[in-house]
Amino acid sequence: MNDRFLPDLVQALWKHEPSLQPEGTWQQDLNHRINSVNPELLGGGDPEKLPFGLGVKSGLYLWNENLHDSHELSQRIENATGSYWHGIMHRMEGDYSNAKYWFRRAGTHPIHSQVQDRVKGLVAGREESLSSSTHLTGLLALSGRGEWDPCRFTDLVEAVQSSADQPVIRLLRAIQRLEIVLLLEYSYQQCCGGSLLEYTS
Repeated sequence: MNDRFLPDLVQALWKHEPSLQPEGTWQQDLNHRINSVNPELLGGGDPEKLPFGLGVKSGLYLWNENLHDSHELSQRIENATGSYWHGIMHRMEGDYSNAKYWFRRAGTHPIHSQVQDRVKGLVAGREESLSSSTHLTGLLALSGRGEWDPCRFTDLVEAVQSSADQPVIRLLRAIQRLEIVLLLEYSYQQCCGGSLLEYTS
């Protein structure tokens, strides 16, 4: 499978907001289709692009809540993007300290400013529904920072896991999806050029 088959996968995943701590793969049929993605073909056989091709496949698995196969790929990617995928995967499995280790290894990633800008909009649009939340202060602090901080986001995800604060959980799932989409787009751009998100229009 090469990138001409990706539009259907992206369309099928587009509205899905993965659980903060998935219990298993979301859709097995999508998993079988992701299995067929060939990272080497995505990069046209260029070995320098292979890590980002692996990132595309790892991200698709993660979006589909297949943590195991995403992890198998992300731990083979020896760059900041691989560390970022690795961190998200560990956060979703509930291994928060390990997630923060990988986020620190990733350092400041090129998608951070995009994530931060979008998160500000998401939080600002939902302040009224969140007004009674005990986690509102943490959300406002998260959205008010100058740079996206995935470690701080991880702390907030961990804090919410033991609560029944559904409005915040829904917002955190939306933020997590945004993070996955933007990192997937970045991986695709570095591997293939162009935009993966154009398939959603």
